[in-house]
Parts: sequence; structure tokens; C-alpha cells
Amino acid sequence: MSRSGLYDIVDIDGPEDFKYFENVADLLETDEYIDDGELRVLLAQVDKKDLLELLDSYFDEVQGMIPQEETDFFVTVDTIRRSITGTITENAEGGDAGTMAEAIQTFRKWYLRNDNVFDMNDGSELSVRDALFNLRAAKITGEDLKYDFRTALDYSADSYGVLVQDLVQEELASDDGEGTDMGYVPDNPYSGLSEDEITEMLDQKEGR
Repeated sequence: MSRSGLYDIVDIDGPEDFKYFENVADLLETDEYIDDGELRVLLAQVDKKDLLELLDSYFDEVQGMIPQEETDFFVTVDTIRRSITGTITENAEGGDAGTMAEAIQTFRKWYLRNDNVFDMNDGSELSVRDALFNLRAAKITGEDLKYDFRTALDYSADSYGVLVQDLVQEELASDDGEGTDMGYVPDNPYSGLSEDEITEMLDQKEGR
């Protein structure tokens, strides 16, 4: 991929133009191949404050599409969000742009993988991106969609790994002083909470 090819995907003439929601949406959602090196160069030159704001806006929209009952999946996405934005903050403080590019590419592979979500109505498999887009459209059409996101709860990278059951297990251990055997979690502390309440719990956890 050439640099101009990447610029075409995100619809910019240069890094200084990367400042709109559509730019980051195009970057994260495209099925086109994106070269690691060209992405690293672009991210190194983009204004980091703008990039953080764009990513926060994008993930706000993504999390707003998640069904209320999918608390485990919401926590997973929120943790991924914190991981990605954390690399941007580190870079703004002198970190390696390659870490940002790796975090974005890892997210794209997870987001676009076409067997991460199971359609409980017809038995087909689809990507997290497509499932969330369908759910957003269903709010308008009234279509009754049922998706199983359990496969998508497993998110891993060379330097970072998230499995939502581990988060719940850690929360239980910190609250009760003990864990459970065989990875079994009897009670999800996030069940029944609103998205704002879950986010507040994660903020408090991160601050400890």
C-alpha cells in the first residue's frame, strides 16, 4: 500500500486533515488492507489531542449500539477502548508511534473478523462491526435481531490481552478476598448496571 492509498481510504490529503469523525471511522471500518508502516507514519503525524477526541467519539457511538443486556461485551469494548487511547497518551508523552499502530491494527482484526458474532436467528456468523451496524439499523426498522457475542469477548494482542471473565474474576477477588475454581464466575458484578454505571466502576478500578 502506498501513502496515497492510505490517504484515499481515510479521505485526507495529508495528516493535518485527519480531524473528523469520518476519518477515524474509515480507518477502523475499512475492509481494505492497511500497511503497518504507513499507518505508523500517519499516526505519528496526526495531532494526538484530535486523535484522542475522535477515538472517544467513535467508541461512544460503538458502545451506544451494544444491547443493554450485553454487559460482558460492553466491558470488553470499554477495556479495548482504554487500551487503544492509552497508547495515544503514551505517544503524546514521547512513546513509540508503532505501539499506536499495533493497537489500531489489532482492533481492526478483531472488529472485522467475520466469525466473532453468531446470529441466533439464522445460524450465520458475522463481524462485530456488521453486527453492531445491523443492531443500529434495527432500532429504525424494528427487526428483532439476536446475536451471541461470546466469541468476541476474547481479545488479545502480543502486548495486551483481555478476557472479560478475567475482569469479573478480579473484581470478585478484590471484593470478597478470594477467587473461584476453574475460572467459573457465579455472579457478574456488572449485570443489571447501566452503561454509565459500568464505566464508573471501571474508572474507579483503574484509579486504584
